Amino acid sequence: AKKLESIGILAGGIAHDFNNIMAAILGNINLTRILWEKDMPQRASGLLEEAEKAINRAKHLTQQLLTFSKGGEPVKRAASLKEIVEENTSFILRGTGVRPLFDIADDLWLADIDPGQISQVVQNIVLNARQAIGERGDIMIRARNLPAVGDGPGLIRIDFEDSGPGIPREIMDQVFDPYFTTKEMGSGLGLAICHSIVTKHGGRIEISPREEEGTRVTVFLPAAGPMGEMGPMEESTSKAPTALPPLKILIMDDEEMVRKVCVRMLAHMGHQADEAEDGDKALSMYREALEQGRPYDMVIMDLTIPGGKGGKETGPEILELDPTATIIVASGYSNDPVLSDYSSHGFKGMLVKPFEMSELEREIVRVRGSRREGP
Repeated sequence: AKKLESIGILAGGIAHDFNNIMAAILGNINLTRILWEKDMPQRASGLLEEAEKAINRAKHLTQQLLTFSKGGEPVKRAASLKEIVEENTSFILRGTGVRPLFDIADDLWLADIDPGQISQVVQNIVLNARQAIGERGDIMIRARNLPAVGDGPGLIRIDFEDSGPGIPREIMDQVFDPYFTTKEMGSGLGLAICHSIVTKHGGRIEISPREEEGTRVTVFLPAAGPMGEMGPMEESTSKAPTALPPLKILIMDDEEMVRKVCVRMLAHMGHQADEAEDGDKALSMYREALEQGRPYDMVIMDLTIPGGKGGKETGPEILELDPTATIIVASGYSNDPVLSDYSSHGFKGMLVKPFEMSELEREIVRVRGSRREGP
């Protein structure tokens, strides 16, 4: 009965959040259509930006829920924790009276992480701190390298210290329990999500009891390499993608809306795209193009298709037909080992749904670049 009550609380919170998000999307799109008909494109453009922000909120909510899904494996790469910590902290505290104080080592190593999941960790911890502090106060955030001990990896330690009232000792053993909360409107998922994500990264998270002196949350994450050999920050991956010559691309997805929008985005980039609704159709189209001497430059495939053949089954078949095939796998789930280790399954790239056109373009450019540099 207690579990069912907890699920009911969670389901109610999800429904409430999604209804608000959908209301924002639907309202802004309806107004955009009206303004467009009245030849007022500038005002319509602003409304579309608001709809885009709401969709990103929905994306963040589904990512939080997927953290608890079976497996929920992070899709790791070497990334800058300095950027992730500073950007997400500033985002959560924007417009409040709470001030972030950063003390981050200049030579902080890159971390072996899933940037999206670790962004959730930072946002949840900072949001808890902000709510504990109230109207005004400070959050001190420190980050340092911890050299490897024995055969273990080097670690990066991040401390979040707030000036709130602290956590009572009698509830310390419950703070990471799902659905446990001391707030009237809280779902109790924040720290449970943090614990789940950090553990799956091979790290750990600790909370120090400092009743009436604020709270310190410490996160330990593995560095990228045994001692962070990859060095300090790399160049940001957000720079504009390099222009590519027109490509012939095959899109395979069971959802027609997804196929159509991908074709439109690729056409806007200057590429030609064909559609396939399942693995059998994709394999047939790929074989036919190969036999006609007009092969596809790239295939973008949905990883799983309910009741049909997805990229997991079709990818190896295409590679058997053409070992030089360039395949990008796409999915809305992060709980499949294929997605978290796509290269060992023969895929050249990976996209997490929903993705923006800039993300799609950046991955295509990256994959084509690595292909040119390969054997």
